[in-house]
Amino acid sequence: MFGVGTLIILFVGLTLLVPSYLPLYFQRTDLERALAIEEEALNKIDKARINAMGDKVAKLIASVRDTAEHPEKVSLLYTILTPQLPGIAISSFSVTKEGDVSLGGNAATRRDLLNLEQNLRDSGRFQEIVSPLNNVIRETNITFAIKAKLKLPYRL
Repeated sequence: MFGVGTLIILFVGLTLLVPSYLPLYFQRTDLERALAIEEEALNKIDKARINAMGDKVAKLIASVRDTAEHPEKVSLLYTILTPQLPGIAISSFSVTKEGDVSLGGNAATRRDLLNLEQNLRDSGRFQEIVSPLNNVIRETNITFAIKAKLKLPYRL
């Protein structure tokens, strides 16, 4: 009788535990397979390319941080470079740390554009100002692009 009772308890125990055990067993094998796939993918990644991308991101972050640390230079430079001249609408403006300035926009007339260029030259802040001939071919409604190089004391 003792043997039959033990067998009944063992059977009931197995009946209750097996339904919980099987899904856990299959889940474990799936996780082990997923881990193996992830490790294989990690070994295939071109680490040199990732490091190069990381270096580019670090340089970009340093550039943004430098500009953020000196916002007064950028805003002052923008107000000096883009005087409120009638007939001029600035649509793009960029300055690099090396002092390269790019200015683009629309001018109502050729005279307005020439006044802008003269104001930039008269500011005394540039080594050179380059305005392509395309800028002055049209008489009215001119889309212009001006490139310039800031003198050393005025760079970011």
